[in-house]
This record gives sequence, C-alpha cells and structure tokens, in this order.
Amino acid sequence: MDIPSQRAHGDILSGQVVWTCEHASGAVPADWTLPPVDARWFSTHWGYDRGAAELIHALQRRMGGPAVFGAVSRLVVDLNRPPEHPDLCRTKVEGASFRPNRALSGAMRARRLRRFYDPYHQTLDRLLAARRAARVPTLLFSVHTFTALYEGHPRTLDAGVLFDSTDSGAAPMLLDGLRRASSAEVEPNEPWSGMKGLIYSVARHGAVHDLPYLEIEVRDDHLTGPEPADWKQPLPVRTEGVENWARWLSESLRPVVARFARVGQGRKRLEDLD
Repeated sequence: MDIPSQRAHGDILSGQVVWTCEHASGAVPADWTLPPVDARWFSTHWGYDRGAAELIHALQRRMGGPAVFGAVSRLVVDLNRPPEHPDLCRTKVEGASFRPNRALSGAMRARRLRRFYDPYHQTLDRLLAARRAARVPTLLFSVHTFTALYEGHPRTLDAGVLFDSTDSGAAPMLLDGLRRASSAEVEPNEPWSGMKGLIYSVARHGAVHDLPYLEIEVRDDHLTGPEPADWKQPLPVRTEGVENWARWLSESLRPVVARFARVGQGRKRLEDLD
C-alpha cells in the first residue's frame, strides 16, 4: 500500500488552534527505488522536521484542536512552498545532486502535486471551512523544526516565531510569552523569515479563510535523542524536551489565542492563490 497524502488527527471542531505540520514525515512513495546514497537523506533534517509531529501531539493533549500532518517527505514535494517554487522538488542536498529530482519533467512534477500536494491542502481547506461554518474561532499554527548545523554553519538559536506583514500583534505576544516561560533564546523570523514567504502553507490558508496564523521553528535537538549509528534506525524522541516545549508553548499561546483567534469573514477560492 502506498503512503497517503496527509494524516489528520483530532476532532475538527475542537479547541481554538488548528495545528499544521507540513514536514512531519520522511516517508517515500512505495514505487520509488533508491540507492543508499540518496535514501539516507530521508532520515535527516533534509527529509523531514524531526520532532515536530511529536511536539504537535503534546500540544494537542494540552490545548486540543485538530492537526493536519504531511505524510510524504519534503524531498518528494515540499508542502510548505508554492507550486512554482524552485525547491518544491529539491535537486541538491548539502551541495550534492539529489538524483531522484535531478531530471524531473514537468509531467512528473505535476503528478507529485496531484498525488501529494493538492490533497494535503484540500484537506486543510475543508477542515477550516467546516470550522468556519460552525463558527469556531481559530488560530492557524504551524510547527516546524530546524537543525543545529546547517550546511556547515552552527546555529545556537533555540526557537523562532515566524510571521509576515499581516500579523497584528500575535507574534510579539507569543515571543514575549516564550521568553518569560522559558530560558530559551527565541527570536522573530529566525532562522527563516515569514516576511520572505517561508510560511507559505499557513499564509495561504489564512488568506483563504481570513484567519490569523503563526509558525514556530524549534531546534530539533531539543526534541530528539542522539543520532543512531545506522541511518536506517529511527531517531529517538527526547520526551522531556517535547514536554518542556509543549508546556512553554501552550502557556504562551493561550493568551494569544484568547485575543486573536477568530471566525474568518469571507472565503476566497484555494485555487486562486496558486
């Protein structure tokens, strides 16, 4: 059986946060045959955001709310990039050619969009439409992780709150809350910036449904154990780290949700934003 395009978890009308995790999985389609030189990347941060799905599950236990998880590796297709983005199907990893995407034709790229990308965004769209119809106030919140070493450059930042020009104060409130709740170094729009379009998924759906949105980036070594010697073995979860971040985030998010979650007014067509 092939992998699904997405996984949904939780009652769609519960809570006041809808969680998204575009890079939740390092899974590869069943019809792919990969040599180890390419297959090994799927177990690294290039393949998925390690610890992000576990953090969302911990947040759901504290705050409720449904979640939509990407079920395919971002090396297959990146659900957090617009369809025309050059890294939608990345051709290089750590400066080396990534052969499964190197000779990707337009038809093959379109097939991946139909098979994995479109169903993910359609699922999230339907979920948000159902909440709007039921008049459930909502904040869209995407959870991602980043690595402590990126292309040879160390990163000591613990977390970043990502937002764009539509933010009306939710991001500074969350930043202040996280800094009070923890001793973590948390910065705005780091290590990536929402101002540069790097929160595409929640920004797209926020625009369609007229909802506020944010994204969190947590350094993945807070949430995971040591790297296994064999890349084929699963990366262990650091339960204490996951629970710490879930506690800090839930404490910091509650006042943000109370102030900014809303029932969206008006609805654009999802397709018009491609």
